[in-house]
Amino acid sequence: MAQFNFTKKQDKYLVTNEEIVPINYEVKKLYDCTNFLTIADGVIEPGETKEFDFTEDGQYQIVINETDTIHIKHYLKLQLSIIEGVLNTICDCKCGCECNDNEDELCNLLMLRAKIDVYKRLTNPQGVAFYDAVYKHTKCLIEKPIYCAVDKEIILGESECNQEIVKQLIALDYLAMYFFEMAQVCLTEDKEYVRNKFKTKTIFCCIQSLGIDVGDIEELIKNNNMGLFTINNGAYVNQPPSQVGDYSMSVANRATTVLTLAMFTTNTTPAYSDPEGDAASAVRIDTLPGDGVLKLSGVNVTVGQIILAADINAGNLTYVSPNQDALDTDTFDFSVSDTGSGLFVS
Repeated sequence: MAQFNFTKKQDKYLVTNEEIVPINYEVKKLYDCTNFLTIADGVIEPGETKEFDFTEDGQYQIVINETDTIHIKHYLKLQLSIIEGVLNTICDCKCGCECNDNEDELCNLLMLRAKIDVYKRLTNPQGVAFYDAVYKHTKCLIEKPIYCAVDKEIILGESECNQEIVKQLIALDYLAMYFFEMAQVCLTEDKEYVRNKFKTKTIFCCIQSLGIDVGDIEELIKNNNMGLFTINNGAYVNQPPSQVGDYSMSVANRATTVLTLAMFTTNTTPAYSDPEGDAASAVRIDTLPGDGVLKLSGVNVTVGQIILAADINAGNLTYVSPNQDALDTDTFDFSVSDTGSGLFVS
């Protein structure tokens, strides 16, 4: 295992070689939700710090010496779009923003809400505790008007669209994003970078006008003594699949059986599951069938061979039986990896 230090600074990622010899790196990006493809590689000299500045949103891996993998979820463009959307939708002229009567305001609110939901899912489980803490601290602000709206809807059969509630929910998500990011930086210059990125001078005023006490929430985050969450300043490590049946498959003897990805995942007992919800990316064949033969695109599969999910979905993985006895079965063992971690479990 190589000795190196990984840090994130102002939306850039730094790897410092702490070895006395050069280390190799390979940068990979997730494509098609299944495969990580190499987009760059190189060498980091002893004592050198390599800066990685990703210009596109997505999931990345920095692989050091082919053994250590740093998993990065980089969604800066989406985050900046959300921040700009918050500024444009919840702010008004009370805080120095432009006062405009936008007939598309409800549509903008819904689109912003959708972006936030996507961002939370893409970055899960990073920052989840911050969302929980912020919502728990201010739930009374939201619950009462919702209940009143439901009662009015049920009793009177009508209820006006309450855009303020939607804006409050957006503001709370914005605060969770902001405080989570602030918790990961130490230097004054880095904190100022985060404040400027989140446009706090203007947006905090707008949030206060919605009846949300920003200072109160900030104090809760700073104290961190209520057992609501744990701050983890390290790089997030994506977890491998948590279970995939018993990692063994029995195939009925037929002339040829086309194996599907479902046979390795959803049709297992228990079914494939992953802590982050990542899809299965590949299958490794750990033992061969006792009688028949596994083939990939017509070529015999060997023990330890890795079969990509894309090949399985294309129908390229088959089991060829030595006979057609419907009562007879053949068995082999396998392991499965996910798109996030790339680690096999068996």
